[in-house]
Amino acid sequence: RATGASIHLMTAIGLVMALVYAYIVVAPHRALKAAVAASRWQAAAPAMATIRRLVGLNLALGVVAIAVAVLGKAS
Repeated sequence: RATGASIHLMTAIGLVMALVYAYIVVAPHRALKAAVAASRWQAAAPAMATIRRLVGLNLALGVVAIAVAVLGKAS
């Protein structure tokens, strides 16, 4: 049986979420870690703000994935 479009969409959203997380670990988290280790709080603030925005994006994507799951099951 063929897989529905909602499954493909949820998979795509999940992959985007994984890529966002990987980016957080590779770029802003490393910068935050280095700035905190050197007690450079002014340099840590922009990295933390970037992480906060990206985590918010991942949260929104997760809510969309749940909505797709619920709506996909209904159709």
